[in-house]
Amino acid sequence: MFPEARPAGLRGWFTLRLGRKINFLESMLCVTEDRDAMPTTQKRRTKQEQRDASIEKILASAEQLFITKGFHATTTEELGAHAGLTKGSVYFYFGDKNNVLLNLLEKVQAKVLTPLIEKLERGSGSPLERVREFLVHQARLAKEEPAMLLLPIMVSIEFAGTGELAEKRVMWGYRRTAQLLVKVITEGQAAGVFRRDLGAEQQASMILALNDGTMLEWWRSDRRIAGRGLFDALYAVLLSGIVQSSPAAEDMAALALPITEGKHGRIKKEK
Repeated sequence: MFPEARPAGLRGWFTLRLGRKINFLESMLCVTEDRDAMPTTQKRRTKQEQRDASIEKILASAEQLFITKGFHATTTEELGAHAGLTKGSVYFYFGDKNNVLLNLLEKVQAKVLTPLIEKLERGSGSPLERVREFLVHQARLAKEEPAMLLLPIMVSIEFAGTGELAEKRVMWGYRRTAQLLVKVITEGQAAGVFRRDLGAEQQASMILALNDGTMLEWWRSDRRIAGRGLFDALYAVLLSGIVQSSPAAEDMAALALPITEGKHGRIKKEK
């Protein structure tokens, strides 16, 4: 390395020393700012995690309380306390209790309705197989996340005739599912699979009614009846009612619901 050229005169020497000190102070300041910035980033991440956790706590508590007590019977203060938070937290994150319910219904749409539409509308199987896929999907949800099926049922009853947004969203989901079932049953009737002496709309309504009724019976029995047994019974009753001629035993076995017993999703009933 070449030696640094010494500036001419005393003034030049002081200028060089001063410049070095300024550069040193600037470098130290940059290091200090970087160190100060690190905890700020970590705090931001922590706050975001806390925010997400608080939102999930509120939604989980709302899911529990809206099903067991009802939406209107649940106060915002009670909702916050159940989540281990304050009433103000509910207002801060959601604005009001109605928005909490609407957020839950968005989850229902994502987990229940969207996959259901995919199976009924775009399924490549026969009409009978698509009805089976409908029941398999519902049975799996009943086993793993029963609240996703119970909540729209409860909302459809509690909000019936109110014209509120929650009722409109739930009823849209029911109507859309019914329309797709009618289409599948009509195709099955044309293929000679489903009964022609009963209208497709009536048969679709009965499928929805039996499905909701199975969930309500499971809930009323305090989940003492195994979900697998209930949905096997539902499938057998449904087929005996809508299929043109009863399938052979081997066909029934091939179409059996592939739901294994296991730990069911739990919803604690509030006293």
